[in-house]
Amino acid sequence: KKQAKGGIRPEINPKVFLPLEISLPDLPTQKQIVKRISVNLKRVNELAKEIETQKGYAKQLRRNILQDAIEGKLTADWRKEHPVQKGNPDYDAEALFESIQKERKVDKKRKALPPILDAEKPFELPTGWKWMRLGEIIKEVPRNGYSPKAVDFETNTKTLKLGAVTSGVFDSSQYKYINEEIPKESYCWLKNGDILIERSNSLEYVGICAIYTGKDNDFIYPDLLMKIQLIEPISSIYIHTVLMAPFNRQYFMSNAKGSQKTMPKINQECVSNTLIPLPPLAEQQQIITSVSTMFNKVSEIERQIQEREILSEKLSFGIIKENLEGTEVDNMAEPIDIDVQSGSRSYNRLDMQVTQALHMAIELFDNVNFLLVMDYYDDITIFDDSDNPQSVSYYQMKTSNDTITVATILREEWLPKLYAHLNNPTYLIKN
Repeated sequence: KKQAKGGIRPEINPKVFLPLEISLPDLPTQKQIVKRISVNLKRVNELAKEIETQKGYAKQLRRNILQDAIEGKLTADWRKEHPVQKGNPDYDAEALFESIQKERKVDKKRKALPPILDAEKPFELPTGWKWMRLGEIIKEVPRNGYSPKAVDFETNTKTLKLGAVTSGVFDSSQYKYINEEIPKESYCWLKNGDILIERSNSLEYVGICAIYTGKDNDFIYPDLLMKIQLIEPISSIYIHTVLMAPFNRQYFMSNAKGSQKTMPKINQECVSNTLIPLPPLAEQQQIITSVSTMFNKVSEIERQIQEREILSEKLSFGIIKENLEGTEVDNMAEPIDIDVQSGSRSYNRLDMQVTQALHMAIELFDNVNFLLVMDYYDDITIFDDSDNPQSVSYYQMKTSNDTITVATILREEWLPKLYAHLNNPTYLIKN
């Protein structure tokens, strides 16, 4: 790297590396080295694939949390303790909607929003919630930004790049300068709490949004973004949660159009017609708290996955380095043993089950009592009572088949046999 010259595409002059001396063992040793490296790198690649799979699980877990949040599943128990109070916006979405409409300015130029049909509703709302369109709870129609030519020197006007929003969280480092004075009363200046929506990007990112958390009038926003401002007291964090949830992400992608397939667009009408499941104010805050708590747990899982990814990369370099530095085949590193298959000794078994456990805990919270068991050593765990277990029995299942399916377990009646086994004191392997 020190010898590389150039700017965008640095190059190395052949005069630099051709004189380098290398250790060249005899041909049999070369073959042994290649074989040993190939075996070890194959196993490291299997580890890398498993890490990518875990990354996918974490992303899906975030999506599930958002979807469950806007369906009211995260706050099912909370609603039992906080029933609907008719006429109170804190505990009745209909009353909240009525108060919003009183605050909403009448604009005859504003296009009327279509009624919400039952066929449009993607899921049933909890009691006390209300379906509405985004256009019913924003101060004015969504507005595109302004994109004059950028300059390569510092000025008094900073405009955001598209990357300031793409992650779903506002990134204040993503900006450039324009050599133009924008009037302070211009709509282009952002206010804290504004929601920015990508109206054009690759299909995967079109409609992605972020809450502007910077100072008032510190940035303007570009033409590829739309800005909306919510009517108080609607929570911008809750609406951001709704817009980022899977059903609205799919809505934006399905409605994105344009001549350039690589950069499809959504328009103001599409954004205004977005469906919003609106809970009462108090429940909005409870949803925000629940999502934040669960996302923190997912972030910890992602941190652990990242640590394993870094370790995997170091392992790859270490394997090559260790094998190439040796001259005697007998002293070379033995093939590493990484078990990425199933089994109680697999390297990531417990971590994967913790991830799955969190996923189940989130999925099964809706009026369901369940007991979670980490299967680290045993395949089946049986409790003598579902509510207040006094004894626990563990079983290791051994089979000649590579795969055991649920159909096999049901067809061969494994569970009834195990329960019968528990009640027979003559069996020696009972725990």
